Amino acid sequence: MTDFDKICNDAGFGDLKVKNRKGDIPLKRQAVWCKMYMDFGNYRQIGIQSGRSHATVMQGVRRFTDLFNTGDTKAIEVWEKIEKM
Repeated sequence: MTDFDKICNDAGFGDLKVKNRKGDIPLKRQAVWCKMYMDFGNYRQIGIQSGRSHATVMQGVRRFTDLFNTGDTKAIEVWEKIEKM
């Protein structure tokens, strides 16, 4: 399974386990969850690694996917950083 902390560090996002909803931290966290879900597909395990519930992860993956699919520039920019790893 892809490791939450490894993706965060490799993409240059830093620590996204913090309980912070300011700025683009939630979007970056959701992008990492989306990447992990695409690679592994288990909300529960992703939640355990990131210190969140499976429901929070599921909602975050949906939200990020919706933003990305509608062409949100910030979501696309964050996703490109993850894809460059």
